[in-house]
Amino acid sequence: MSLLTVEEYAHKIKHHIELGEPKWTRYGDVPAFITTDSIFHVYHLVFDKMLRDLERDIFIPMLRELTSSLIAANKAQYDQLVGTPLEEAALRNLAFFSVAGSLLQTGDPVPDEARELADAELALIMATSGVEYSPIFNYEGQPADMCYIEDYSQYIPRGHYTLGPELEMYFRAMMWYGRMNYRLKDSMEVQRALLITKALRENTTPPFYLLLRTLFVWRSVLFRKQSKLQAVQKRWKWENPFI
Repeated sequence: MSLLTVEEYAHKIKHHIELGEPKWTRYGDVPAFITTDSIFHVYHLVFDKMLRDLERDIFIPMLRELTSSLIAANKAQYDQLVGTPLEEAALRNLAFFSVAGSLLQTGDPVPDEARELADAELALIMATSGVEYSPIFNYEGQPADMCYIEDYSQYIPRGHYTLGPELEMYFRAMMWYGRMNYRLKDSMEVQRALLITKALRENTTPPFYLLLRTLFVWRSVLFRKQSKLQAVQKRWKWENPFI
């Protein structure tokens, strides 16, 4: 390897770097002004790479395990509630987690009872067709002003989630989990939220709550604390109803 003089080095890189006028401030003793946005851009690149690695190595396997386990738990719960007033709520929960399982490609078969609801929801998600009524969250007899409307165009992967099929499916699954709310003013959604909390609370093998808590804490650290009532808080309210 040969050594270059300062002049030779400057001439060599002259054709690869453009700094504007004057072009070679580093060699002409002219101070260069570096704006703060360049620092923020570097921070963004570092954060984006860190997040991408965490998602591939930790979040995706953890979310698959949690989803697969919840499909089995909600299937068992549905079987127990067939013929009761909570049957429909349990069925819609089973369809809800089956959609996530299909998006994450966990390999869990969609139960026959929930197939129609899950397939209808998946078709809208994959079509990214815009604003539509959610098949799982809307039900017969629901008041007109309580109909659940979802913007399915939000399921179009963007940012680093376009860099591979695994990140794309993770993006859609997290959008599905994160965007769909259980409103306190809708009795069906309250029933469903409590049934999910019950499943998380009662099933300790695998430790559903521990998996969910780990995901919740990581995302709170990386982004911000969620403003919506999450299953972690629902469990706390379940165990402390008068606080």
